[in-house]
Amino acid sequence: MAHSLRSPRPLTLTQRVETSLDTWHGGRRLPVIRVRGEWLEENGFVAGARLIVSVERGRIVVTLAGEVR
Repeated sequence: MAHSLRSPRPLTLTQRVETSLDTWHGGRRLPVIRVRGEWLEENGFVAGARLIVSVERGRIVVTLAGEVR
């Protein structure tokens, strides 16, 4: 049975400092979003699922891309 959040939950955007081994970002502070919980799996977001991430100013939408292989 799918579990749906009754109302949006406030979350805090954190930051991560990349190590000097990460030459891609050169040790800059980067925003990080980490989402976890049983409710993800209950709503079809299982490990290995392909996702589509759409971004616009002030909004990030994560959608399942299809069936898990």
